[in-house]
Amino acid sequence: MRFWQKIFGISLFVLFGFVGSCTLGFAQGDGNETPMPMPSNPLKLTLKLDKQTYSPDEPIVVQFRVTNVSKTSQRLAFATTQHYDFEIHAGDVKGPVIWRWSKGRLFGQVVLQQTLAPGQEILYKETIYPQDAKHPEGIPPLKPGKYTLLAILTTMPRTARPSVSCTFEVKK
Repeated sequence: MRFWQKIFGISLFVLFGFVGSCTLGFAQGDGNETPMPMPSNPLKLTLKLDKQTYSPDEPIVVQFRVTNVSKTSQRLAFATTQHYDFEIHAGDVKGPVIWRWSKGRLFGQVVLQQTLAPGQEILYKETIYPQDAKHPEGIPPLKPGKYTLLAILTTMPRTARPSVSCTFEVKK
């Protein structure tokens, strides 16, 4: 019995030791940021699509870039192996969520930290395919209209997740 108590105690120490060491060094994001850095935000987020107009059956190529624009290193903490997410909203960013990149995906439950030196950047690239037999996790068919793609840096805590968005259009 004492053996298991010691193992349990050591496990708690290790768990809380890692969780307690996580810190964030950036301002909160509310989903309405522009690609321009805010004076109080040491991170500049940019989102680029391969084009602005798509047909309903075309994939969307996305580049989500995070750059440390401050003069000090910035530590990013993640609660899982997921570092970013994408959402497609009908209309603007306040419109209903049509699709979420992370839905149905599994991520390792481990606390991770990544430090960005001054001027350093991270580039996340994704190709978002229309939903079909080969890509069941893809975007459901989009009707002609305007949409917003929201890119989110999935840092801890959840309330301080910076994001950036851009609009695109679907035409027949």
